[in-house]
Amino acid sequence: MMCRTCLAFTFLLASAAVTSFAQVSLHETDTAGNSETPEFVDVSNITVPVGRSATLKCTVRNLGSHRIGWLEADKSVILAIDSTLITRNRRVFLMRKNDSSNLLIHDVKYSDAGRYVCQINTSPMKIQEMFLHVVGPPEIDQTLTSSDTRTDYGTSVALRCVARAIPEPTITWRREDGEDILIKSNN
Repeated sequence: MMCRTCLAFTFLLASAAVTSFAQVSLHETDTAGNSETPEFVDVSNITVPVGRSATLKCTVRNLGSHRIGWLEADKSVILAIDSTLITRNRRVFLMRKNDSSNLLIHDVKYSDAGRYVCQINTSPMKIQEMFLHVVGPPEIDQTLTSSDTRTDYGTSVALRCVARAIPEPTITWRREDGEDILIKSNN
C-alpha cells in the first residue's frame, strides 16, 4: 500500500528531567491527487499577560492530506504533529479543525515567551514563525534583594533590588522620611 503523506520525525533526548534537543523532518512522499499548494493564512504574533492563556493560530489554505507540525523553536522542542500532542507540558493543548491547528498554552509563564513554528510537510517543507510575547507586572526576587538594613549615620550601606518583568522594570529608591538618597551605582 502506497503512503500518500508520510510523517517522519526523530528525537534526541538528552535527559527527560533536564532538556531535550529535537530534530524534525516532516516530508511528503507522494503528492498525487493534490494540485494546489498549501499556503499559510492568518498567522500572527501575540502578546499575553503572564498567568493568562495564549492561543497560537495556524490556518492553512489547501491543506489537503498534508500535516501540520508545531515546534517551540528557541528550545528545539517538538510540541505537536498533526492531531497528536507530543509535549508533556500539562499547560499545552492542541485544537485541530479542518485546515487549522491552534496551540493553546494555559497559565502562561515568562519562560513560554519566544519563537514558535507552524510547519506543513510539503516538499520542500513550508514553515511559518510566530512570536509569543509575555508581559506582566514586576516580580521582586526576595532571595536576591536586600532586607531591612541598619547602619550608623554617615556610613555607607549597599542595598540591592532585583526585579524581573517584561518590559524591564524601572527601579526607584525612596526614603520614608522624604530626604534625598545619594546613589552610587557599580553598574
